[in-house]
Amino acid sequence: MSFAGTHIVTDLRQDFVELVRLITMVNRCYHGMEDRAVMKEVSDALKAKKTGLQLELLRRFPQWVALQRHDSEKGQNFSLRLLQPVRLPSGEVRTDAMHLPLAIAEKYLSETFLQSAQMRASQ
Repeated sequence: MSFAGTHIVTDLRQDFVELVRLITMVNRCYHGMEDRAVMKEVSDALKAKKTGLQLELLRRFPQWVALQRHDSEKGQNFSLRLLQPVRLPSGEVRTDAMHLPLAIAEKYLSETFLQSAQMRASQ
């Protein structure tokens, strides 16, 4: 997927940008806590929150998000690819909304939705 010739989206609906910002923030928080045993419960809660936000983003804004397989040594995942780059209030530019485990996507999203979202990634 290439963004050549596209502009950074800054005028999208504010709630779309806010969801991307929250997903980014929560993802960074729980990754910072994963290695601390005493923080495991907090880390698990943050991970669940991020997943819920990602599912909300996919359901509310399917026209702006695509799913692209991104498997790694940590497991099978989908990358939530933003179809246009988004500038967060911090100034950071995002082209994705982190990774969603394949098992979670298959559990909460229909096969039709998954196929449609993956097709958007290849366009």
